[in-house]
Amino acid sequence: MAVYNNYWFLTAPSKHTISAGLIRNADVLIIGGGVAGLNLLYQLVISGHVNTYLVEDSTVGYHASGRGGGHLMLRGHKLFSKMPGSDGAEYLQFIAENNRKLLNGLRNVRFDSDVRDCGGLRLAINDAEMSDLEQEARFIKQHRNLDCPLFDKTKVRTLLPNTGFIGGMFVPTEAILNPYKVVNGLRELIEQKGPRVLTNSCVTGVSENDDGSLTVSIRHKGTIRAKQVVYCMNAYTPELVPELAETMVSYRGQMIATDYLPDNTIQTFPHMGISCHDGNEYFRLYGGRLLVGGMRHAVRGQQVGIMNDGDFSPTVYDKLREFVGSALPVLGDVKYAYTWSGIMTSTPDGLPLIGALPNRRSQYIFGGFNNYGFGHALQGSILLKDIITKHEPPVKLFDPARFQCS
Repeated sequence: MAVYNNYWFLTAPSKHTISAGLIRNADVLIIGGGVAGLNLLYQLVISGHVNTYLVEDSTVGYHASGRGGGHLMLRGHKLFSKMPGSDGAEYLQFIAENNRKLLNGLRNVRFDSDVRDCGGLRLAINDAEMSDLEQEARFIKQHRNLDCPLFDKTKVRTLLPNTGFIGGMFVPTEAILNPYKVVNGLRELIEQKGPRVLTNSCVTGVSENDDGSLTVSIRHKGTIRAKQVVYCMNAYTPELVPELAETMVSYRGQMIATDYLPDNTIQTFPHMGISCHDGNEYFRLYGGRLLVGGMRHAVRGQQVGIMNDGDFSPTVYDKLREFVGSALPVLGDVKYAYTWSGIMTSTPDGLPLIGALPNRRSQYIFGGFNNYGFGHALQGSILLKDIITKHEPPVKLFDPARFQCS
């Protein structure tokens, strides 16, 4: 069996650094050092809110943001065309703008992100899935004026010989990247003028003070007094905000990485992000290996409620290997080197929470990304920055109050 080790960490071992010290006061304190928290920190700092800091219980990108597949997709938990009313069109514009701005930013920064904006391929295994892709392509064209070409079985099999997929849709604006390098590069960009990220700082509680400020308790280190606090903890948010336990439901996603593939396979295999089964399974090349994720829906319980990203499911591991063997016979008898997991969050309606927490003074939330954190982090941080600093109203689609937290 493959070794349990997050392959992304191995691509940039020097990024796993711990900071020392603690600040005592902050105007805004962000809890969580993933892609959401770091994007929000960046937006606040560049807009002039310099007394803003971030605390992270481990190291930057250690949890979900540094453990995913590195796919930047033009979608959320649901297909836009299947969302009610005008929600799909609004959500499509949000994700599309997020991805456009993120890719533009990654092209312009100097840190290494391994970004490849080469488009993405979504595959269909049956007529029903192909019909969904056709409907989605029409919807994206109508509301974004973006052409997403449809592939028939013959075209798919020129890319993936002997596969069982009957068709697909190519999305030209999708991309792949190294998620661990991106979040750490963003930290380095933010801290060019001084440290703002405090790692190895586990928050154990947030309490309100009589003067309207908040006291944030850090295990074994002390406290920070903040005017405002933002929870960017995704699946771990209910540990500090227990009323969200039924709204933000955790689940464990799992990935595997093959051993090095032969050069001729690498040269002929599509160099783009590929997904199937309504986004539940996904794969891409990186560093001469194939990285594959998904298959939690194929096991009892679907890995829901699990909070431990230091372990994995042997059953899911076997299902992922079976998936590769049946879907990608071109790889032959491939061997596997690594497997790892990450803890994600689902919400009842498949949409994130971005805004003020009901019944919690000066406290905000930015999370619930349903496995698509990179597709929300930049545009969502811009929205939340304006909510915090300009008192802009929340976007109704993402307002945490829609679940009537109490």
